[in-house]
Order: sequence, then structure tokens, then C-alpha cells
Amino acid sequence: MTCFEDFSNELLFEIFDYLSFDQILDAFFSLTNRLNQVIRTYPACIDLTKALQRNLRRKGPFQCRSLVVSYASEQFFNKICSNINFQGIRSIELVYNNYSLILSLFHQLPMMQLESITIRDLHVHSYKENFGQGIWSMIATTGLDQLRYLNVPLRIISEDVKQFSFELLSLEHAILKDISDEEMFIFLCHTPNICMFRACMSYFNSDVDVSHLNLPRLTYLDFLTHFELRCWWYEKIESEMFGPEEWQNLIEQCLPNLLYLQVRFFKYVSPDNETYIEDMFENSDYWRNRQPHFRIQNDGVIAVPTDTIYGLAALVHSEQAIHRIHEMKGRSFTKPLAMAVGNIDDVFTWSKPTLSKEQLASENLLPGPVTLMFERQSSLPSYFNPNVTNIAIRIPDCQFMIDLAQRLKQPIALTSANISNEPSSVCIEEFKSLWSQVDLVVDAGLLASNDRRGSTIVDLSRKGYFQVQRQGIGYERIVRYLQEECHLQE
Repeated sequence: MTCFEDFSNELLFEIFDYLSFDQILDAFFSLTNRLNQVIRTYPACIDLTKALQRNLRRKGPFQCRSLVVSYASEQFFNKICSNINFQGIRSIELVYNNYSLILSLFHQLPMMQLESITIRDLHVHSYKENFGQGIWSMIATTGLDQLRYLNVPLRIISEDVKQFSFELLSLEHAILKDISDEEMFIFLCHTPNICMFRACMSYFNSDVDVSHLNLPRLTYLDFLTHFELRCWWYEKIESEMFGPEEWQNLIEQCLPNLLYLQVRFFKYVSPDNETYIEDMFENSDYWRNRQPHFRIQNDGVIAVPTDTIYGLAALVHSEQAIHRIHEMKGRSFTKPLAMAVGNIDDVFTWSKPTLSKEQLASENLLPGPVTLMFERQSSLPSYFNPNVTNIAIRIPDCQFMIDLAQRLKQPIALTSANISNEPSSVCIEEFKSLWSQVDLVVDAGLLASNDRRGSTIVDLSRKGYFQVQRQGIGYERIVRYLQEECHLQE
């Protein structure tokens, strides 16, 4: 205790830099009055999800250099904000908070001096247009001179993107989510010194025209060194927009400092509907010589809601995406994945059903919380569940998944959104460990099923018989239907 009392403030600050705010309070506060004062003047990183409210209220106020606010209510924040000194704040991270809380917090912060702003996983059910526009306006108007890092879902400026009239001259690194190509281009016009940029484009539930991505508009990126683009999908794009020669010319003429490029699609369909985008680039010496730093891939993986639990989804016809799903789950590559389709006809396209279309289309089967196993068709790619005779196929009773499968016009590999052998997820917070690995998380809130058992799995590969592989949601009703209506034996 005496030795710490003799340390200079600078040395104590260096020690504190290795500790969390809670650890500093537990280990040093109340030892001596001087240490208490040093702690109060130390520019701490305060995580309100961990910091005890009583510590802040009884021992504060404390200087705050970096603030993390997760899952907080306005009432909670207002109680403790008077015990935090924000005058030295430089960084803020907001995780799964509602719009009104964020707007209220921004009004209390000295926004002009913020160097880093992160807003992740906004509570979509709290969205109001005026709140979203207010949040973006404060970022744009106050981040002119100091803001260097910005990580936000750009939908908060989508209402007024064409009136974006501010220059973020100091911004060096930006991550923008749920944006359109129009929003991306406009944003980049106003960030002339940006070095690292990632955009995640989402179109499925928007009115954005995705018929083309106009590459020549990327001429504002002279200082860019790292560029990453993730697209939900592009359909029927003119090949010259994504050809290897066009990208090569763009890089050589307009992006002289580019060191890293990754473009990842969830779905890309060429004009002839047969050419895979990876093949076009693999055949180019320029691109082969620059891998893995320059890559354009069609291997997106997304997290989606279903009628049972949240799942990980990818195109069955993307071998790289199937590989990514196994890797991120820690799942054995010999363990088969299920497959989701959009209608009964698709079941017959990809498998050999032993039931008629009328029997399958019953309200007791499809769409519904059931996975049916039939012999697979030879048209399925060999790398998908190799050396497995049957395929597990389902049509979730979830309008989002039905629309997705019908629009893709391809089968979707589907498995639970969790690490293998861990509980299934009925809300997105339960698979937070996977968020950084997937290309998009579709948040439908707490699923109506609120049941972690998942779908009932039934093997129907043998005509006239059924065998339940897993008892899940709707088990009794499904078995009764197969026995009484379809006259199958167990």
C-alpha cells in the first residue's frame, strides 16, 4: 500500500492502463485519499454493462476517456451520467440500444471531440424516423475535425442521403451496414481522406434498385488502402461491371494505394446464369498473383430467423460458403447440413419424395416445423453432404425464409445459429459469438416459437414407412398425420 502511495500519477496511470475500470476500483479505491483522487482523474474506459452503479454513484465522479453502453435503459443511464465526467471523452461504443437513448446520450456528450463512434445492433423495434435522422445529423455535423473511426448502420441517414452536405475530413476508417450502393457512393464523396472502408449492402427488404453497381463511380478513393464490400446479392448484372479486367483497370487508375480488397456476395448471377464469379477471377493472372489480399467471392453466410430457431444460411451451390458454415460452428465436415427451399416443387427438384405433392402440402407438414429426409437427387453438388445418400429438406413456415428461397431460386443450406453442441438460439443475442463471422444478421426479435428443440426430423426415404430422427416442435401432430392420413408405418 505504501509503495503505491509513493508512485507518481504518470506511473499509476500506466498501471491502470492494464486493468479494467472495475479492477481499478476493486484493487485501489479506498486505500488512501490520494489514490482515490488519482483514480477520479484517470481517463478511464468505463463499460456501463460491467461498472456497478453503486460504485459510480458513491465514489464518483470519474473521468471518462472511452464509454461503452450496452442494453441500457434511459432511466439507468440518467441515474449515473451525473457521476461521469465526459469532458475528456474520445470514444463511444453503443451496443443494442434504442434510438431515443442514443439521441439523448449524444446531446449530453461533447461530440466535437469524439475520435471514434461505434453503434452496433440498434434495437430495430424502437426505430422512429426523426430519431434516426437526428442521430446521423449530430454525427455528421460534429465529426468534422476529430472523428477518425465510424462504425454505424447507415440506414440512419437513408431518409436524407441526397442532402448529405457535410465533409468528414478527418475520417480514416469507416464500417457502414445496411446501405445501398447510392448511399455508399455519396458517403465516399464526403470522406476524401478515408483509408479503410467496409460496406455491408442489404437489399432484401428494401426498394433499392440493385440492377447494377457502377464501378466508375469509385473514383473518389485515391487514398484508400483497404476496401471490403459485402453484398446481399446482385442479379442479372452486366458482366463488364464485375469482370476482372474492369476491376484491374479501376485499381490501377484510381486506387493506387490499395493493399487489400475483398468483395463478398451472398448471391451473384451472371447474365448467362452459368458463370460463377470466382471462376472469372481465378483465370486471371493479375488476381491469382494478388491472392489472398485481393479476393472477390460468392460465399456469403447470413444468420436468419425461421419458424423454429435462428439459423445460418448459405447457398448450397457455393462450396466456399458451405465450408465457412462448418468452420464457424466448429462442426464436423462429415456431419450433414439440412436444406431449405421455397415451395413443394423444389422438394421434388432436389430430392426423391415418397409422398405425393398433396400429402406434402398439408398444413401438418409443409410449410412447417418439420425436416423431411428423402433420397437426394444427383443434381445436388457432390461437395454438399458428400457420401450421404439422403437429404434433409424443409420449407420453414416463415414468410421471410419462403420469400428468400423463392427469390434466390436456389436451395439454401440451413443449420442452427450456434456453436456445435451449444443450445439453439431463439433471439440474436444468444449467438453473439458468431456475429463477427457472418455477413448479415437478420433480426426478427424473439421468435414466436420460443422453443429450442428445433424442427422435428423424420426419415421418409423408405416408401410406406417413417422414422423419427429427432422429436422437435409439432412432433405429436406430425406423427399422427403420417400414421392416420398418409397411412405410413413406423
